Amino acid sequence: MPLAGEFWLADIPFTNGVASKLRPVLLLWEDAADVVVAVVTSANPRSPLMLPCKNGLSAGLRVPSTVRLSRLDYLEQSLLRRKLGTIPAWMPIGSSKPGQRRSACASDIAAAPSAG
Repeated sequence: MPLAGEFWLADIPFTNGVASKLRPVLLLWEDAADVVVAVVTSANPRSPLMLPCKNGLSAGLRVPSTVRLSRLDYLEQSLLRRKLGTIPAWMPIGSSKPGQRRSACASDIAAAPSAG
C-alpha cells in the first residue's frame, strides 16, 4: 500500500487521454483508491514552488531532483508502477539540543523562498 513520503514511478496520462509517460512522483497523501502526488523532475528549481530534494538519491531517485509542488496530480493507485524509495523519516540537523531532528527534505523546504 502506497504511503505519503514515498517516491514512486507512476504512469501519468496526458490530458488528451491518448498517451501517458512514466515519471517519478512524491506521494503526498492517499485518498481511498486514489493518491495525490507531486511530480519529480531532474530540472533545477525555477520557481518558489519547485523544491530541491538533495536527499532524493538516498530515497531511491537516480539523480538530484526537484519536487514540483506546482504540478500536483490526483491519480488512481493502479497508475503507481513501482516504489522507488522513501524519504528518510528523520535526519540530524546539527542542533546543540539533544534529540532535535527534522524531516529529510525539511532543510530544503525551509530554505525555499516563500511564494508571494
